[in-house]
Parts: sequence; structure tokens; C-alpha cells
Amino acid sequence: MLADILPKLAAMGAEEDRPYYPRPSLASPEGIGKDERCLVYWGLGIPKSPMPGRAILTMDDSSWHELLTADWINKSTYKLHSGQMAVEYPTPGLVIPSFSCKACGKKIPKQEKLHGHIDGVLTDMLGVDRLWEHKAINHFTFNKYWNGENPVDYFTQVGIYTNALTDIIPVKEALLLIKNKNTAQFIEYLIGVEKDKFIVKEITHSNGEKKEPCTELNGLIESAINKFKKVDEYIKKKTIPKRSYEVNSWQCEYCQFYEHCYKNYKEEFEALTADAIMEGEIIDLAKYYLETNMHIKEMEKEKDSLNGKIKALLEDKGIREGRAGDYIIKNQLIERKSVDTEKMPTEVFDRYSKKTTYTQLRINKTKGGG
Repeated sequence: MLADILPKLAAMGAEEDRPYYPRPSLASPEGIGKDERCLVYWGLGIPKSPMPGRAILTMDDSSWHELLTADWINKSTYKLHSGQMAVEYPTPGLVIPSFSCKACGKKIPKQEKLHGHIDGVLTDMLGVDRLWEHKAINHFTFNKYWNGENPVDYFTQVGIYTNALTDIIPVKEALLLIKNKNTAQFIEYLIGVEKDKFIVKEITHSNGEKKEPCTELNGLIESAINKFKKVDEYIKKKTIPKRSYEVNSWQCEYCQFYEHCYKNYKEEFEALTADAIMEGEIIDLAKYYLETNMHIKEMEKEKDSLNGKIKALLEDKGIREGRAGDYIIKNQLIERKSVDTEKMPTEVFDRYSKKTTYTQLRINKTKGGG
């Protein structure tokens, strides 16, 4: 009744696309639709493909998670204030055209400043203020960050906001709080910000586990401003930069410019030279590629051999799980369901199978090659 209707309603109620202009949320090169090529398409007014209703629901869902988290914080001894306050970060040499800010409801004049809105300022029991930035993400990405990958996209945004906030409310640190939408777990990053230097002082998981990496990152804001400047140059010249990702990457798959970006991809590819004689670094890279591939195959064979020997020992001893020194060894039963495409009606198979086009590198050694 409702499950299939709600995404359609969300798609029907999607806002009209706003004109492109540099903003803190687009600062990092990471993330869908934030690389130079996508921003140039946007700036040139290339029509986007409609966003799926489920994607709209997901983004709307994230904003509600922020409100829920803020409500829980307000029940604590911390004081959360200045939510959605407008801030501006100077961008000498980058002129941002006039635009209507949806959050402010105001016309922002042409200026050399990035205009944005913070999630809030968090004041602790000692009266120390910190920028508070909230993100709600999926389980896979959440685990990726907890396991060590830096959320550079969010760090860049936090850095811009912290610097922009300094003249209004002096802050030296930011608290980036990331919520797992699937499990309601949290990761918080305590970040020291000094102009364009970021020091991740502590990472805390809601299960109580802490990490003190003291990771230092530099130049994120400068890199973002330079990206916007390059995008402006491409737009003025009406030229398109190279693609940032492979055709089968998830960034491209979910990008609203995907269809336009790859509509002539086959022709582009077939127009590339097919009988080139190459010299220099590529020869060494090709040699190393084949050597690496050979070692991988040998190691896979060795792994399969070890797998068989370990299973045989377990079977001989009547064991499926146990401890061996510092190792826990399990022989697990795996059940998989497969789809018989021969028995599936053609119209059903066609509806759910997706055709993809991508490039695959193959390197073979020529006869007599050293």
C-alpha cells in the first residue's frame, strides 16, 4: 500500500535544482557530485537525471537524525546553541556570484566569501565552546571510518566552519559527531583546527572505545578553494575536465550527471589509438603488473593448499571450531541461494539485470620479451 508509494511521492516532490555556486558542503573532492567535472556540468546548466525517490528519502532521513541527536544532547549537561547560524569564510581570488540562500531566505550578494550554516556550537560544563557538526550515514561507511579511513569530506567542511566561526564565537576545536543510521551508534572526532591545519586528537565510539591517533592533515581548505577556482575557469572557457573516477565506480553510478557524462563513452573509447608504441615508465609498470599478478596466483594456490590441509586436520580430529595457540579456527557451513536465469521469465530477468559498461586492463607478455 505505502512502501512503493512513498519513494514515488518523494520523487514527485523533489525541489527544482538550484544554480551552482561554491559552498562549504561542496568543498571536498570526495563524495558524489563534488568532483570538478560534476561541478562544471552543474555550472554549465547541463540537466541532471532525476534523483530517485529513495535517495531523497535518505537525505531527508539524515536531517531528522540531526534533530533527534540534538534533542538528546539538550537533555545532557552540555549546551547546544547557535544552530543553523550563518557564517562566511573569505576566499580571496574566488568570486562567488549572488544567490538566494534557502536556509537564510535572503539574497546573498556577489562576494569573495563562502557562505554556509553551521549545525551548532557545543558548550561544555567548563564553558568551552566547540563547533558541532552532525552527520548521519550508512553502516558500511560508518565502519569504514571507524576502521581508520578519514572522512576528509567532513573534515574540510568542519575546517571552513571553524575558521569562519572564530570572529563570532572564538573556537579552537570542533566535535564531528557521526551517527550510524542502521544501529544508532556514534563516532565522534575531536579536532583541533588552526587555520588550515587539522589535528584529530581523539576518536570515540559510543561503545566506549577510544583512539588517540593525533593525525595531522594540512591544506584541505586551500585545496577546496583551488578546486572551486579551477571549476570557474572551466565554466568560463566552456571546457570539461577529465573524469575523476572509473566508469564502474560507485561515485559515477549514483551521480546525476552519469548519463550525460557517459553518453558518448563508447565512441570516445573506440577513438583512442590502438596501435601505439610506448616507451618510458609504462614499460616498467607493465612488467611489475604481470609480476604482481603472477605472485597473486601463486599465493592463491598456496592459500587453497593450506585451506585443504587445515580442513583435513579438523575432520580427522572431529572438530569444526576450536583454539590453536593464539588462533581461533572455525570450519563454517555456508548456504547460498542461486537464481536459475533459464527458468526466470525473460521480462523479469531483463527488468532486474543491469547492463554496465566499463574498461578492464589486460597485459600479456610478447613472445621473446625479456
